[in-house]
Amino acid sequence: MDDYNAYFNEICSLISMRSAVRVIFMVVPFIFVITTYFVLKTWKYATNSKEELSKYFFYFVTIICTIAILISVFGNPFSGTAGAYQSLSYSAKNTGSVANQDWQNAMSWVRNNTSPESLFLHWWDYGYLVQTLGNRTTVLDGWFSCKSRLAKCNELGKK
Repeated sequence: MDDYNAYFNEICSLISMRSAVRVIFMVVPFIFVITTYFVLKTWKYATNSKEELSKYFFYFVTIICTIAILISVFGNPFSGTAGAYQSLSYSAKNTGSVANQDWQNAMSWVRNNTSPESLFLHWWDYGYLVQTLGNRTTVLDGWFSCKSRLAKCNELGKK
């Protein structure tokens, strides 16, 4: 029963974190692991159950959970609702490149008008674009900060 309490506690935590959009990237692997664990544990309870009624109940819960997982990933064939896979596929096919013409022009200017030793400090979202398109070092990127870059920025601040 402790497994179900832990599962319920995690669901409540996820519901309370729903406003933190970027947290979902860290939580998704955990959701897959805990959901798989829940389904397998329920199946194990069903196979080990001595009572016929509880055995069928746990089999029923396992099958319903498996169907719910499949519908959430692949969509509902009865209503035609798209699942996560279809939504991501559609977004990937119909979303333009992040490195659009404006970014190409800006990073061309950066490559042509700044020295290769230049260090860029900006909002972290743009770090990889400056690194890959502009061929320049950044203090922050999508993986946050690097100690050597911060040390270099500190040295520049002392000059």
